[in-house]
Amino acid sequence: MRPLSVVLITGIIYVSCNNRQQSMQPNSIDSIAVNPTKAVAAKDTSIEYSIEGVSSEGTSAKAKYVGGRIKECEIIVYGETGQSKIVYIFSDNKIDVSEKQLTYNTSLENTKSEKDMKVKKEITYVLDLNGNPIGKADVDRTDIFSEFKKVVPLEIK
Repeated sequence: MRPLSVVLITGIIYVSCNNRQQSMQPNSIDSIAVNPTKAVAAKDTSIEYSIEGVSSEGTSAKAKYVGGRIKECEIIVYGETGQSKIVYIFSDNKIDVSEKQLTYNTSLENTKSEKDMKVKKEITYVLDLNGNPIGKADVDRTDIFSEFKKVVPLEIK
């Protein structure tokens, strides 16, 4: 009788693990956070990345992919006295960039939302696909494209 119960318990565990694994598979519109070196994502998805080496307080990026190609990415560079919100909109040969530089009204730890910040500067500019400005770009822009490109793939397969 004992070997039969071991077989039954093993079978139940196998079936439950197999069903759980199937239910965890993302569909084509899921938003998932991943380690970019182990990214396995659907062709239409959003992936969150952490960009190292830009700010000691952290830099996050949320990229939206359509058909496996990046279409938009929102980047937040956290600083001691404020933050920059950068949005890249990708097309075939250029990147439209909008940037909002914010300062904290209080300490970073006590900042909970944009209501706790004030806008220091808002700028827009255009980059080529290598991150070089096309036309006039503000000298105060947050230039992180080289770090961005090291972490965030422009295409996922």
